[in-house]
Amino acid sequence: MVSLLESVVNTGTAADVRARGFRLPAAGKTGTSHDGWFAGFTSNLLAVVWVGYDDDRELDLTGAQSALPIWTEFMKRATSQPSYRNAQPFTAPPGVVTAPIETKAVSPDDADSLASQNEAFIAGTAPVPPSHGDDTRGIVPAQGQAGPEAPTNGEAQPLGASQIPIEIVRPQEGQSPEGDAARRAATSASLSPTETLLPEKNTPTIHSAEDTPSGPLHIQTEPPGLEVLIDGKSVGLSPLTLLLPVGKHTYKVIPPPGRAPAERWIQITAAATMTVNIHY
Repeated sequence: MVSLLESVVNTGTAADVRARGFRLPAAGKTGTSHDGWFAGFTSNLLAVVWVGYDDDRELDLTGAQSALPIWTEFMKRATSQPSYRNAQPFTAPPGVVTAPIETKAVSPDDADSLASQNEAFIAGTAPVPPSHGDDTRGIVPAQGQAGPEAPTNGEAQPLGASQIPIEIVRPQEGQSPEGDAARRAATSASLSPTETLLPEKNTPTIHSAEDTPSGPLHIQTEPPGLEVLIDGKSVGLSPLTLLLPVGKHTYKVIPPPGRAPAERWIQITAAATMTVNIHY
């Protein structure tokens, strides 16, 4: 449930939380009836905002339009205080795992539509690849499937909406990223970390407060809580979502002891949330 509510804040109806500058790990839900609601929380603070009329008249505003801006401003100020500033990434309880999935449209009008993302599952219930010859409708895993134009230079490249996610494996120390693709494929199981770039389809365009063209970047790591640098500057601990100006940016994740850092570049657009998953 927390994973679902994180998606609401990062890429869903509450994505304006990020556009308004609140960067800490958070989850929440908008609500719209004849009133406007937003309930959201970090690891150590929960706040609920209601906007409406005492006489029950129609507000004619959504929760995202009415309550969310108030919640965001309150949380930005509250989390600047010592009691609440140390918000931690959410961690799944024992028995819950995440797995990359690919959702394939079954509508006749949109038969080629593909969207990829990580989802939480009770251990042992994650979807498995279909057997050869199966008609793969619904949800199938995306991990380990190679796209038709996988990059060979070690750089993370945005994918089209109809492409399968590319799993990018960082070469070992001293290994040239320009090496033979077949050799890397044969040894990829032993290399670390692996990174999967997952653009999320149908994400609304988000603009910053200054209305500068920008797009969200979500970075998630396993294990969580690793320091992330964007364009050489520390921006916090994973998982996190940032709103970046449209264009080319570099990201770097400081790894656990004994591991090589993952450093790549990524092209940010205003049309989709770019999600990077790094597994050590």
